[in-house]
Amino acid sequence: MKFVRLISFPDRMVANLTANMLRGSGILVQIRSDDAGGVDPSLALINGVELLVPEEQLAMAQDLLADASET
Repeated sequence: MKFVRLISFPDRMVANLTANMLRGSGILVQIRSDDAGGVDPSLALINGVELLVPEEQLAMAQDLLADASET
């Protein structure tokens, strides 16, 4: 299964909230961040926190994000 980038956030908290919303809708989500394993969260401000989803679920995940941003 190939995972692709869905969206990037400046911090882990917003990324986790979004990932949980997607997971609640049946989307598989991986969170990728270069923050030294959580030791230096300020690195996420530079590198961002990415949400990755399976390529075959990308369109569905994008639709869910679009619907969430409209409310």
